[in-house]
Amino acid sequence: MITVNQFKISNDRKTLFLKTSVDTGFALTSITLWTDKTYKSSTLSVDLSGMIGDSTRHDLRSDQPLPANEENIAITAASVGISSFDGLYIVQLSSSDPSDIDGIIATISLTRFYGVMSQLLANINLSCLNCNDNFQNTLLLDLYIQGIINALTLGRFRDAIAFLNKINIFAEFNCAGCVNEAPVVSTAGNIVSIGVIDCVLNSEE
Repeated sequence: MITVNQFKISNDRKTLFLKTSVDTGFALTSITLWTDKTYKSSTLSVDLSGMIGDSTRHDLRSDQPLPANEENIAITAASVGISSFDGLYIVQLSSSDPSDIDGIIATISLTRFYGVMSQLLANINLSCLNCNDNFQNTLLLDLYIQGIINALTLGRFRDAIAFLNKINIFAEFNCAGCVNEAPVVSTAGNIVSIGVIDCVLNSEE
């Protein structure tokens, strides 16, 4: 059985971490990577099988050698010819165990959309929600983000890709701009406060 213990994108979006194992006596035999734009295309997939069983492989946390049936792989963006992991990434895994079914897993970094959302939230005018584009766009963006999360939870990768395509129209907002974001006070006297996951908001002491 193929077990995936970790498949995630680093906070800086420069590295994709994959930690997996198979039953004792067997080994992982292939790793195929797709993006949201290349999913299931045999000609556009990236073959990462060469990273399996690397003689220098080790546990990334303890720096100890791994058992033959385990893999702990760090895939850099540069190694697959991109600047950063900004979209949805899907991996298919195969093992030497003939009874195993290929495993397909996906991960996504939503950091850039959280930055957009913080900017939209900071500029909502609470005195007129029905006529406020920032408010409507915030709700729409949040709806699609939740749709992506739910689709990935259910293994509905094509749905997740479709939802991602809907919100890719939002321009990325650099999280560095979140620093000391001033709240907007509406004419109704309400104050908008911001809390952003995966984006550190700093303030001077």
